[in-house]
Amino acid sequence: MENYLVAMAVFAGLYALLALGLNVVWGMTGMINLGLVGFFGFGAYVSALLCKKAGAPIVLGLVSAALLTAGAGALMALTTARLRGDYLAIITLGFSEVIRLVASNELWLTNGTDGISGIPGPWRGRVTPAAFNVLYLGIVALAVVGMFVICQRIRHSPYGRGLLPERITPVAAPR
Repeated sequence: MENYLVAMAVFAGLYALLALGLNVVWGMTGMINLGLVGFFGFGAYVSALLCKKAGAPIVLGLVSAALLTAGAGALMALTTARLRGDYLAIITLGFSEVIRLVASNELWLTNGTDGISGIPGPWRGRVTPAAFNVLYLGIVALAVVGMFVICQRIRHSPYGRGLLPERITPVAAPR
């Protein structure tokens, strides 16, 4: 039962990271970006494929995933630079859907809807499975706290305060 609760807490932490990213894009700027989960999945698959199939170290997998996802984000930003509102939402939703379809249908790459199993974890073979789960929960919790602090610093920085006027568009009162 304890392992189940720890696993659910890890999933809650991963969803909290996703929610923090969504809060930066949607909450601070007001831009409706439905592609955030696509970037989240893209980075996860890059890291998993590099560590599992290519045998790369975990740190290299994480760094590569961050860089490739940032590159995909930059490409998406260049493509959608002048779009606003519904058009931005549709394009980013389409990106997310392409990532989902590739992950579901390319069995040779992602093992389809079964996913990639046996992804190496930090210290997985060196500690007991129960200790590994608690260690992984600690890593995820530190990531959530770190990202929360970074988000708060962004929000209260001059850049973050500059984002708020973009979100708030005053509506003129009828005369």
